[in-house]
Amino acid sequence: MKRAIFTLAFALLLCSSMFAQSYSFKTVNFGDPNVSFTQLLGINNSDVIAGYHNFNQNMGFTLVLPNAFTAENFPNSAMTQVIGINNNLTTDGFYVDNAGLTHGFVRTPDGRFKTVDYPGAQTSTSFNQLLSQNDYYEAAGYYSNSINNTTPDIPYIYDEVGGVFHVITIPGAVGGAQATGINNSGVTCGFFIDANGINHGWLLNRGIFMPLSPAAPEPRLWD
Repeated sequence: MKRAIFTLAFALLLCSSMFAQSYSFKTVNFGDPNVSFTQLLGINNSDVIAGYHNFNQNMGFTLVLPNAFTAENFPNSAMTQVIGINNNLTTDGFYVDNAGLTHGFVRTPDGRFKTVDYPGAQTSTSFNQLLSQNDYYEAAGYYSNSINNTTPDIPYIYDEVGGVFHVITIPGAVGGAQATGINNSGVTCGFFIDANGINHGWLLNRGIFMPLSPAAPEPRLWD
């Protein structure tokens, strides 16, 4: 019995050492250690990072560590946040124009910017954001019909090649929903707010919708 206990303990120790990870943390501030506001929001497989700095007037950038910042701002915008970045260096995010309207955007590796607004939401009360980018020209985001984002958010996937929007309708998302991530398999995730104001995560994989919350129900076919 003692030998069995020793063998089990040794096996557990070996497994824990095999899967043990060590991490180091690095503080990143845009261009100056005294800058008081910097956010990193996306990263690709080559460790190129997307983000922005400056709380009062957001200014976008991409970053190659340790400190190679490249400014990225939508032309003639008041503010820009760069949020998603793929392995081809296509980026997306949102910008605020000089009239105070928020628009999604995509930027190609050769530096071309494109505004992305859900059709019908391109009015004086529109609000759009893109939040993720995969390698197959698909972006995840959302729109709202109020300039200050006070009406429920509506999530979508945007096909950058065809310019097609696929709206994701989530039953029970009375308080709105956002699509915040999409991978190269087209699996999309995000969150929604129910009638009681409670936030729930969600995953959409090949037509199967799964809420991600404690005691979540079983996955069901998308309808």
